[in-house]
Amino acid sequence: MSMKSMAIVRGGTKRPASAAEYIGVGMTKLWDLVKNDPDFPTPFKLGERTTLFYTTELDEYLASKANAQRKVA
Repeated sequence: MSMKSMAIVRGGTKRPASAAEYIGVGMTKLWDLVKNDPDFPTPFKLGERTTLFYTTELDEYLASKANAQRKVA
């Protein structure tokens, strides 16, 4: 992999169980969001059996949902 194609990730990553806990949902809801909410961050595969979510993308998703709620209220 060339240096140009590498991205620096700030904030780290979370496995699915940790991602679900981080955003306050269960595993079933996490995968429902992945499949049905186009705004939800797309996980990526690190290896054959390792799926990860970028923490910064989870934070951005939560912030956008919070901002949308504030505009409604």
